[in-house]
Amino acid sequence: MPGVTRVLVVVAGKTVDGEKLSAELDHESEIEIKVIAPALTAARLTETAAAESGEVDPLLVIEDALASFDADQIVLVPDPSESPTWAEQGLLEEARERFPVPIRELA
Repeated sequence: MPGVTRVLVVVAGKTVDGEKLSAELDHESEIEIKVIAPALTAARLTETAAAESGEVDPLLVIEDALASFDADQIVLVPDPSESPTWAEQGLLEEARERFPVPIRELA
């Protein structure tokens, strides 16, 4: 919707490529992007993303973000080299059950 600003929370487990992220987004509305990095990965964010870090658990990161601002969508950007991966931990499914906003994963 033109004229409406959507808030997108990106939980980054790896370096976030701003151009790739932008290409994946709906450009029909204004989007405010909040990039949140679990504490162990905050140093790996690119300069194109502003970051806040604190918690290590991605679910706690999401919970903290949603307590701070209303989000229209959560995007998980997992680190595939992390073991066990977020997928193996069932993070996406658990987040979808736990939080009332759409959640998707960006590889």
